[in-house]
Amino acid sequence: MGQTLLADELRQRRNEKGILLCSHSVLGYPHLDQNSQAIEGFIEAGADIMELQFPYSDPMADGPVLMHANQEAVAMGVSVDECFLKAKEVVRAHPNTFFLIMTYYNIVFCRGEEAFAKEARASGVRGIIVPDLPLEESRHWVHCLNDQGISPIFMVTPETTNERMKAICAQASGFIYCVARKGITGRQSKFGPEFRAYIERVRAATSLPLAVGFGIRTHEDVASLRGLVDIAISCSRPIEILGESGLEAAMDFIKSLRGGIS
Repeated sequence: MGQTLLADELRQRRNEKGILLCSHSVLGYPHLDQNSQAIEGFIEAGADIMELQFPYSDPMADGPVLMHANQEAVAMGVSVDECFLKAKEVVRAHPNTFFLIMTYYNIVFCRGEEAFAKEARASGVRGIIVPDLPLEESRHWVHCLNDQGISPIFMVTPETTNERMKAICAQASGFIYCVARKGITGRQSKFGPEFRAYIERVRAATSLPLAVGFGIRTHEDVASLRGLVDIAISCSRPIEILGESGLEAAMDFIKSLRGGIS
């Protein structure tokens, strides 16, 4: 029920805005005490959904920007306990924002799948993304999340076959994370005819909302996705700007993405 509710709530918000905007915070970067301010700023600038990344030393799906942020947070000794406390704090402070946890499976495994799912529910997050957990090994994890009313968010890519895509979508809930291209986060993506054909394949496999991430860097990118998918995800570029130029500049960037929507 919780998973269906999230999908329904996302559709309703999408209908109000045309397309939703998702951004990202690596908890502990640039400092754990500064995360709340950055998240508040990103939401004020236009983010409807926030991914809260629990840092990991070897974030294999992430490009140089997010890898650096993860490694900085790990070097500062940011713990899973601190991440859950921060998640609870920001969720309570922003009840109209959809919050997700993004992390890698070793973090979940060390905590225990059931324990992690229960703590996630207590924090108030709505879904969890674990990009390095294969579908074939996810059955118990999905069961644990379903028991807690949390949506397991799965990724597909342009290389995913139709058969596998249907299997992934059958286990997922909340929304499907459509990786825009092969490779890691951070590089520019193109949204031409091949990309549109890929999204049509995903649409044929599920009725869940669709999100596109990896390489969303301009308001033209977001505008081109409007009417095609439900959510545009921009993670690396806001974090890059935050580290280089500060929060106000990162907020201006997110506002520029929102400018491509309205």
